[in-house]
Amino acid sequence: MGLESATFSFVPHQRQTLASLSETLRLLGAASRCASQPPFKDFVYRSVGYWIDLRAFEQKSDGLAVLSIRIALCNPAEVRKAFRSLLERLMDDVVGTLTDLRGKSRWHDANSETLDQIELCLLNQQEVFEQDFGKFEAAISGDEVFEAMRRQPPPTPDSPP
Repeated sequence: MGLESATFSFVPHQRQTLASLSETLRLLGAASRCASQPPFKDFVYRSVGYWIDLRAFEQKSDGLAVLSIRIALCNPAEVRKAFRSLLERLMDDVVGTLTDLRGKSRWHDANSETLDQIELCLLNQQEVFEQDFGKFEAAISGDEVFEAMRRQPPPTPDSPP
């Protein structure tokens, strides 16, 4: 978690194994990432216009499966609708608590009002990112943000802001 990403934690209320949480993610359309290293199972939920990193793992303290959700703040606006859809479907299948690790907000259901709040939380973080780093938009992993920004050519004096 850093300045480049919004990070959320999803903790199921019912005991979930890593295998069952991983299967739920696959059924929701997430693809396994080859770079996964035990004890983590990494997935990506993506399309041309967005990229959402997902990491499932078991907590050492109790062995319960947990999901970390990381969204690079440079993702296009489309990522907010995709995130909303993913959460709606996830929280419909697996009852749990979603926590914004930056603001410590917690949500326990996926009703319309809650999803609006979560979407606004992500939008606010994207706006802060743009204020701090300027306009940079790319549907990429949080791991790639700063490298991708360095590869961008510097703006010319006559280029629009």
